Amino acid sequence: MKGFSFRLQSLHKVRMAEQQNAENKLSEVNNQLQCLKNQLELLIEKREKATKAYYVSLTTDNGVKEISLQTQYINSLIEVEKQLNQQINTLNNLCNVKRQEVVSASNKVKILDKLRENCLSVYLSEVSRLEQLFVDELAMFAFIRRSK
Repeated sequence: MKGFSFRLQSLHKVRMAEQQNAENKLSEVNNQLQCLKNQLELLIEKREKATKAYYVSLTTDNGVKEISLQTQYINSLIEVEKQLNQQINTLNNLCNVKRQEVVSASNKVKILDKLRENCLSVYLSEVSRLEQLFVDELAMFAFIRRSK
């Protein structure tokens, strides 16, 4: 609207940039989390295949050394799986924190948007009041001219 200026526009831009920044950080954490979940799925598949191979080698006449190696491999996969689960839990917590940051930034932007709307409505009502005063003055001058 011509003539209307929101004095807090620069703050509004800063808040919007903060919101965008928070959303980007949340997206990064979500991407890392999804990557870890994909790694965990692949690791679980490997462990399941190794476990099946272990049971097959138990039923066949494989050497003790091979069975021992398979057991060690399965145990190492289990350890890596535990580590991945810990990392996933950490990222889930971080993701929740980032979500709260996004919500907070979004609320700040919404507050400024609402304030801007309120300022605009006050401005429009003032403009409308001034227009009405101007029209009233014109009508009064027209009435005075006709009455002379």
